[in-house]
Amino acid sequence: MADVDNVDKLAEMMARVSLDQEKRWAEFRAQADSRKVPKTAATKTTKKAAGKVPARKRPSKRLEQLTQAFREDLEFRARDVETLTIAELVELYGSGCGGDDSAGPELKRRGAPARDELIRMLDGITMAELEDPESQKFTAILDIIQYCFPSEKCFRALEKLDARLPNCVGERTFARLRAKLSGQDNAAWWKRHAKMSPSERGLHHEELLLANCRPKAKALFLMEAARAALDAFEAARQTEDKAKRINGKKAEAYARKILATPDLAAKSGEAVHYGNHVLGMLAFYQGQLARAKKYLIEASKAREPWFVSAVPDWALVEALLAEDERETVCEYLDNMKAAAKSGSVGADKKARELAKRSDALFDRWKKAVLAGKTPDFGEGVRWMTK
Repeated sequence: MADVDNVDKLAEMMARVSLDQEKRWAEFRAQADSRKVPKTAATKTTKKAAGKVPARKRPSKRLEQLTQAFREDLEFRARDVETLTIAELVELYGSGCGGDDSAGPELKRRGAPARDELIRMLDGITMAELEDPESQKFTAILDIIQYCFPSEKCFRALEKLDARLPNCVGERTFARLRAKLSGQDNAAWWKRHAKMSPSERGLHHEELLLANCRPKAKALFLMEAARAALDAFEAARQTEDKAKRINGKKAEAYARKILATPDLAAKSGEAVHYGNHVLGMLAFYQGQLARAKKYLIEASKAREPWFVSAVPDWALVEALLAEDERETVCEYLDNMKAAAKSGSVGADKKARELAKRSDALFDRWKKAVLAGKTPDFGEGVRWMTK
């Protein structure tokens, strides 16, 4: 254990070729060898009788490319991490298969010079690199900054990048980094986290991010906290313990904070929908059907067709259908259809096509509801990707 506890020794150990990689390399070599013609007695007789040697079947081009890629990968990983440049360490970190365990400690060991080089790399990131599905460079740099170099200097560099290439850095990345800088993400927090149930851990994490998010993203994090609190409440719903009461109150408080956000309708239609959805679900669980119906209708009044890119939570709709509240559900579907139609005005061709699909989808769902059926709301996920 002494060797494992030593960070330098651990970095050296992880830099060696993993057993898993050796196994994969051996499998590919075995596949290549299996394609060779075996030298049996019958083969030798055939050669002699024919007077020529039959052509050996070569491995497929794809197999050769894969074996070459594994060979290069093994050679790259076998190098001593201390000899790698910062760019090579970033590549190793993002390559997977334990590369982060080798590159991370080495980058951290190099300290401020490595951090400053990473910031220079961020300054040089282009939109083409962000859109390249094969490139892991940007993702690797974000991870390295969060876990190896959480600092105000890195936070400002990410803000600068986000201003240059809007929305390229997720708000959750900013919140996680700020949580580390504020000292709230610490050993005591993780100790409490480990003692919680899975649903409570989700809420605990969302509350940490909410406390450290940027002001402009607060509605988003309130929505995620409300979602997590409702999940924790539902997980404890069959019990009468303290957690159920606390999580129910938290879900209601977060939902009301969402709806109290100034100019919320202009900022996020999804937040308008979800705030009302949470309040409606809580009312339903309390047996207050009239209030649940009211919140469902309010949820559908967001004029922004946000559900074109995000899927609504249909739990309240399905719960009210189970109580045969079909008239309310039909009104909800009509409002959602109207929002989709209003969002297509002046939009691009793709948005208009999505609105047209959703128009037919809401009509089909309404027809099913009026026929006494419960529609397959999972279609709402599928039609967006067609």
